[in-house]
Amino acid sequence: MNIIIRFLLLLIIFSCNRDKEHSGDIDIDTLKERSIEISTEDFKSLEVDSLLHDPMDIEIINGKIFISDAHSVLSVLDLNNPDHVLKPFRSGKGPNEFIFIVDLKYSRSDSIVYLFDGMITEVRSFREEDFGNDIEEINPIKIFKTKGMLKMAILNDSTLVSTGLGKGRFAIHDMIEGDKLKEVGNRPKERYYAPGSKMGATLLNNQADIFYAAQDSMIFLSYARKPLLEGYKVTEDSSGINILPAWSVNFINKDLDKQWDQISQAEFVDSQVVGGELYALYTDKQKNYLLIRMSSSGEVTRSYRINFERDIKSFSFDSDGKSLYVLAETKDLNTDIFSIELEEEFSTFRERLRN
Repeated sequence: MNIIIRFLLLLIIFSCNRDKEHSGDIDIDTLKERSIEISTEDFKSLEVDSLLHDPMDIEIINGKIFISDAHSVLSVLDLNNPDHVLKPFRSGKGPNEFIFIVDLKYSRSDSIVYLFDGMITEVRSFREEDFGNDIEEINPIKIFKTKGMLKMAILNDSTLVSTGLGKGRFAIHDMIEGDKLKEVGNRPKERYYAPGSKMGATLLNNQADIFYAAQDSMIFLSYARKPLLEGYKVTEDSSGINILPAWSVNFINKDLDKQWDQISQAEFVDSQVVGGELYALYTDKQKNYLLIRMSSSGEVTRSYRINFERDIKSFSFDSDGKSLYVLAETKDLNTDIFSIELEEEFSTFRERLRN
């Protein structure tokens, strides 16, 4: 009996130590000092501002820019032919219509685009290849009705995980049978844990941004009201799919012993998963932007200070993670898409270090 008790105590101690390794605070000033600096002059304009109407969010998928606007209209630009705009859906409640596109997610394993309409609580999936310039109408492969969902992450072609309004929990859905399999998690309702939004940011700027990285079976969460990033491990056993807390990271000012948002009104802008890592973009009241890259183990692997001088609404990387695109204001207060080749920036940064 004593041996069993000692063994259990060792397990508890090991678990506590492991949690400490994967959770904690990061000093924001130290992180800024170590960041690669990018300025407005480093970006190139795509000069598509005349084609955009109140855009809110962008997503790059295999050379195509998916753009949602304040009227929940989805536009698609081809990077090789940006002068042509595809608007595949109408506004309404019909078979090929949307009222309010809240979220867009892409499954790279089977090249499927998922769109969630928050007003009619419906997820529709489409083949990415169908979003071509020569197709006037795109029909969904699958339609999945759901309730209580606000943001989604696609686990596979039959299962998605969602976050819901005010619950602070995950729901696991079967998209084939249309059933909610289970709910997991139990986050308390705290003001600072109100999550941030991506697609449809105008009305849902308090909802969680959730992503799934299949490489490491990780779910990432980012939040708007607090500079907080979290990772959750997805496992499966005889009881089904489980989602377990893996790490949680706060960004603080250690000298003042305060949260970053309490000092400089830091706000969440956007986030995305590329190559199994989470990119999260923040800004402060002086419009200084900080792009943070987090690994699946909760470590900051790279960060960028972006001195853009104007408002950035959204960002997205291309499929290989080498080019960064930002949706931002122009000098004449229109909105355009700007890009930068980060590989070139890495070379410039390394040259600065050598000198």
